[in-house]
Parts: sequence; structure tokens; C-alpha cells
Amino acid sequence: MREGVGRKAYLLGGMLWLPIPIAAGFVALAAPALGVNVPRPDMVGPLVAATLLGKAGAVVIFIVIFASLASSVDSLLAATSDLITHDVIRPFLRDRSPARLRKVGARVIVGLGVFTWLVCLPRIGTLATVLFFAGALVGSTIWPIAAGLYWRQVNPAGAMWAMVLGSVTGLIGYVTIAWYVAALIGTTVSMVVLVVTTALRPRAFAWSRLAAGEEGEPA
Repeated sequence: MREGVGRKAYLLGGMLWLPIPIAAGFVALAAPALGVNVPRPDMVGPLVAATLLGKAGAVVIFIVIFASLASSVDSLLAATSDLITHDVIRPFLRDRSPARLRKVGARVIVGLGVFTWLVCLPRIGTLATVLFFAGALVGSTIWPIAAGLYWRQVNPAGAMWAMVLGSVTGLIGYVTIAWYVAALIGTTVSMVVLVVTTALRPRAFAWSRLAAGEEGEPA
């Protein structure tokens, strides 16, 4: 983004996001008041909208939900493709020009899309169960990312093990206790592992290694 655009964009995005929690709370309270029969928790919003707005409103809500999901999915595909292309495939390429990397990235995106579609074919769960399951995985990355941005002495091995152990323990909690503890357990374990490993063996980040890796040389 151009200079001066970032602050305005984030400020506007935050202002537009402020009503979302209020609207979500209203929908949750409106469902029992309207006598809406909700077969699954992730259907509360669409059913309330359809009851209040009719068929046309239901179609609009469907478009909005689909657009929001598509927006999230395309961002995830792009980010994952960039990670795989630059960190996994790029070191093995002879031609590392931007045009070549764009072609490789496009193929990775298509491959990821097909793989995701195949995984979803059995329909082993709903969108809500997938989000709860992913809570442990997302929660375990919060502290390593935040510490990597603001803590100069973070131990890189500790950051990796914080994400791994946080994800594993969070998923164990998801299966053995309940879905709502997965993110909490994953985040807590990740934080403890990161803080302890960094306190025992702090390591300063070397920008020279990152620069060497970007030039294609062994880091």
C-alpha cells in the first residue's frame, strides 16, 4: 500500500467491523423470540434473516455469507501458495524469475483447491466443527507470531515447538474434553513453551541469514 494508506484502511476496516458483534448478538437473541427452529448452531444467522426478510433476504444473506467465505478462502490459498512456492519449491528451481514463480504459485493454488475439495467430499463435519477444530491450530500460533514481532530474543526452535505442542494438546483437549477448550489449551501451552524456551536459551535474530535466504543462498 502507498504511504499513508495503511492507517486509513485499518481505521475504516475497524469502524466497519464494530457493528458485527452487536449484530451477531442480536441474531442470537432474536432466534428464540421469533420461534425459529434452529437445527444447527451455524444456521442461526441465515434462518433469522430468512424469517425477517423473506426469500429475497435469504438470497442476499446467502450471497453475503458465500462472499465472506470466498474472501477468506482466497486469502488462505494465496498465503499458503506463497509459503509453499517461496520456502519449499523455490530453492529447487533453476529459473527463479518473478514470471516463473507466478506460474508455479498459480499451479500450487489450483492443487491446494483440488486437495481441499477432495478432503471436504466425505462431509465429516459442519463449518462450525471445522472452525472449533481449527481453534487449537490458530491459537497455538498467536504467541509465536506476536513474540516474533516484538521480542528480539525469541528462540526459533522454541517458537516451532510452541506451535507443535500447542496444536497437539489443543486437539487432544478437543477430543477428550470439549470443543470449547481446544483454542484455550492450545494458546496456553504455546505461550508456556515459548516463554520457557526463550528464557532458558534466548537467541538474537540474524537479519543476514534472512537476506542470504532471499538471495537463494544457503541460510
